[in-house]
Amino acid sequence: MINDLSSGTELVIKNHKYQVTSIIAGKVYLLDILTSAELIYDKKEIESLIFRDEAEFVHSEIKLNKLSAPDSADFSTIPKKYKDIAKERWEYVNAVLISDMKGLTNKNLVNLIDEVATRLNKKGPNWRTLKKWYNSYQQYDVMGLVPQFSGRGNRNSRARDKVDELIDQSLGELKRREKVSFVKAYEFFSDSLNKLNRQLDDEDKYKGISYVAYLARARKLNAYDIAVGQYGKDIANKLFKLNKENRVKRSVKYILDRAEIDHTLLDLFVFDSDTGLPLGRPWITSVLDMKSKSILGVYVGFEPPSFVSVGRAIKSAISDKFELLSDYPEVKNEWLCRGFFHVIAVDRGKEFMSNLLEDALFELGGVVDRNPVCIRAIYAAPEHAI
Repeated sequence: MINDLSSGTELVIKNHKYQVTSIIAGKVYLLDILTSAELIYDKKEIESLIFRDEAEFVHSEIKLNKLSAPDSADFSTIPKKYKDIAKERWEYVNAVLISDMKGLTNKNLVNLIDEVATRLNKKGPNWRTLKKWYNSYQQYDVMGLVPQFSGRGNRNSRARDKVDELIDQSLGELKRREKVSFVKAYEFFSDSLNKLNRQLDDEDKYKGISYVAYLARARKLNAYDIAVGQYGKDIANKLFKLNKENRVKRSVKYILDRAEIDHTLLDLFVFDSDTGLPLGRPWITSVLDMKSKSILGVYVGFEPPSFVSVGRAIKSAISDKFELLSDYPEVKNEWLCRGFFHVIAVDRGKEFMSNLLEDALFELGGVVDRNPVCIRAIYAAPEHAI
């Protein structure tokens, strides 16, 4: 983590171990631990080396060393159930980060926990547990929120596969034109389960789930799909477009709060200067900061939009541009845009639908905004009253 760069920090650069003795006026003063030789780097150069994995921090703590090791697992390789838990914990931690509260006490955290728990429709953690999550995040970023569940017992859902199938069938009723309520959908599930159990012996009967548990499953449905089923696509699109405009205006207050990424096919052909053969029309993938309207990063290539072009454009946006500008000495001005955004807005292109993209951004502390969700407008309808 680049933010760890401070006096006393130990670094490994080109197989040499150094200690940061001081950082003054953009200069980083290093002491070679083995030879006691002193070196001076520009701070931007050190940050660029860290960004390109040509320099790394030396951590004394065992857990942090494990997380920082080259062969350590990244977020994308973690089982989905652990990812979901980490993301849920992040909701609470992020609420603390944006609250600017003075201390993590029971008095300060209790209302915040209730607000997040209500939004997630789940039971909130104890304030001490949230404090533990927050401290773990401060040390290890989002990887500190991943639970260490090795050695624990079976945690599979109590509902069997057949029960899950009936639940999914009943939830599908919510997308019908008849505008079925949660209560009616649950009754449909219960009737289907009772009908199935009447054909089975007592010892083989399936056990259902409570209405509260069923409602938690229903709340996870895509609200846009429900709106399309109940109101039609035209009305759903208008409803979600209005909601997105209002939500974006409220959320973008600072630079790097929200970025947008998109592709452009240039109206020109590039030819090889040696062979004269056409190379094709280049694509530009660019990342734009919504607050400042500045270009955070770009990627130019000949392949059609893909996960590769998206990843390279995002990498360009995060980078300090030191390496890029060093290849073009004729450029005199600095490209000051750098850093990671909280939210990146994307369209519904296939290149943006990868779980790898979502996991990679989450590990860095950001989220993908693919499709605005108007939960309030749909769930507040009278037929969905609880």
